[in-house]
Amino acid sequence: MFTACAFDISEVVEQGNAGLVDASLRNAVGKSCQHIAAEYGSCEVLRILVAINCMEITEEVVKAAAGNTGNGKEVMALLLEKRGDDFKITEEVVKAAAGNPGNGKEVMALLLEKRGDDFKVTEEVKRGDDFKITEEVVKAAAGNRGNGKEVMALLLEKRGDDFKITEEVIEAAAGNTGNGKEVMALLLEKRGDDFKITEEVIEAAAGNRGNGKEVMALLLEKRGDDFKITEEVVKAAAGNSENGQVMPWNRGIGKEVMALLLEKRGDDVEITEEVVKAAAGNEACGEKIMAFLLRQRLSSVRASIKDEVYLTASTCGQVGVIELLSRHFSHCPIKE
Repeated sequence: MFTACAFDISEVVEQGNAGLVDASLRNAVGKSCQHIAAEYGSCEVLRILVAINCMEITEEVVKAAAGNTGNGKEVMALLLEKRGDDFKITEEVVKAAAGNPGNGKEVMALLLEKRGDDFKVTEEVKRGDDFKITEEVVKAAAGNRGNGKEVMALLLEKRGDDFKITEEVIEAAAGNTGNGKEVMALLLEKRGDDFKITEEVIEAAAGNRGNGKEVMALLLEKRGDDFKITEEVVKAAAGNSENGQVMPWNRGIGKEVMALLLEKRGDDVEITEEVVKAAAGNEACGEKIMAFLLRQRLSSVRASIKDEVYLTASTCGQVGVIELLSRHFSHCPIKE
C-alpha cells in the first residue's frame, strides 16, 4: 500500500478503499498513507485518501505537502480544497514552505492567498488560535538554497510591514549556499536600513561553501565600512571546505574568499596561528589555501608555524599540507 502511495498507483488504493485501507496503518517510520502521498506528490492517490473521512490530515501531512519540492503547490491546493477545514496552518507548515527549495514561492503564495487571514507575519510566536509567521519562518526563507530570493520577495511584498529582519535572518542569508548572494542583495535593497552587518554575519559569509565569495563581495561593496575583518572571519575562510568533504566538484571556495579578503581588505587581515591551523585542517582544499597563504603572506605563516599546525594537518590526513610546509620550513615534528 505504501508503495502505491509513493508512486501514485491509484488503482491499488482504490481497491484498498473497498476495505483494505486502514486509517491507522503506519510504515516502519510511523508515516501514514496520506503522509507518504503528500510527501511524494501522489495527487491521484491523495485525492482518494482525503475522501475517506476517517483519514486524518495531521500537521505532519500538511508539512510534507508544504515541503514537497516537486509539486508541493498542487498537493497543498488539493488538501486545502478537500479538507481545508480539518487542519490549521501552523508555524512548522509555513517553515516547511519557506524552506522548500523547489517551489517554496508557489506554496507560500497559495497559503497567503487561501489562508492569509489565518496568520500574520511577525518576529515572534504569539499564543492563540491564529498562526503567526515567526522569525524562524523568515530564517527558513533566507536560507532556502533553491528559491530563497523568490520566497523572501513574496513575504516582503505581502507582509513586509509585519516582521523585522533580525541578525539571525541575515546570518541565514549569508550562509545560504545556493542563492545567498541574491537573498542578501534583496534584503539590502529592500530593508538595508533595518539591520547591521555583525561579525557573525561576515563569518557566515566567509564559511559559505557554495557562494561565499559572491556574498562576501556584495557585503564588502555595499556595507564594507560597517564591519571589521576579524580573526574569526579569516579562520572561517581558511576552513571553508565544502562541509569538510573532499568532492570532485569542490571549487576551493575558501581560497577564493581568502583571496578576496586579501585583495579588498589586506591591511586588516592578520594571518595568525589559528588561521594557519584552520587551513591545515581543511580536508577539501587545505593544501590550496596553504599554498596561497605561503605565496601571499610567507612571513606571517612562518611566524605562525607551531607543532600544533603540523598536528592538525596530520590528524586531518592532510599529507599534502605537511609536505608543502616541509619544503618551506626545516622543522617538521611529524617527520621527526
